[in-house]
Parts: sequence; structure tokens; C-alpha cells
Amino acid sequence: LEMAIKLYPNSSDAWTFLGQIYFTTQQNEEYYNCFLKAYEFEPTSGVIQYNLGLALFRLGKDIDAKKFFKSALLCDDINSVPMNLAAIYIQLNQKSEAIEQFFRELEIKPKNDKAIFEIGKIY
Repeated sequence: LEMAIKLYPNSSDAWTFLGQIYFTTQQNEEYYNCFLKAYEFEPTSGVIQYNLGLALFRLGKDIDAKKFFKSALLCDDINSVPMNLAAIYIQLNQKSEAIEQFFRELEIKPKNDKAIFEIGKIY
């Protein structure tokens, strides 16, 4: 993949694939940097915005992560980010916003036991 980056340095796909490797090896700073580079070339991608949010969340930058998760929700190429956005709202002690996202998740996946459990913990 590093060779792909050298051959195609302006390819969001190359940066995304390399970022996924860093994600799985929990190299969070590198994961973030790869998706930030991918974002430069494809800023309307919900998948890239979602991964930026997740990387920032892993790096403890909750406010910045929330911005990317919220932006990813508006994109057509992403399935579901409400669970992660809810986790950020909980970290920020914004429980009503977290509950709203858990219910949004249940609209997408009605049998998501984790979302149901998290709603119960808040109440």
C-alpha cells in the first residue's frame, strides 16, 4: 500500500486502504493522518468523514470527532454512525443528544441490543 501511495499520491482510495491498516493495528495517529489526506481529495465522502471522526475519538478529541460524525450522517455513502456519535455525546455529558442518536440507530437497526442497553443506562 505504501507503494500505491507513491504511485498515486492523490488517490483517496490509496490513503483510505492504508488508513484501514493503521486502524486495525491501532496506530491511531497514522490512521487519522491517512484519512485526513483522503479527505483532501474526497471531502464529501461520508466513509472518510466517519473514519476521521473515529480516529479523532480514539485520540480523545471528542469535539472534533463529533463534527465529522455529524457531517457523515448527511452523506449518502454511509450506513450508520449514530452509535459512535452517541458515545461522544455521553463523553460530553449531553445525554438527551445521545438518546436521540441511539433512537436513530434503532430506526436503522431495530434489534440493536447495544443501543437499547445504552438507553437503559442513561435512564
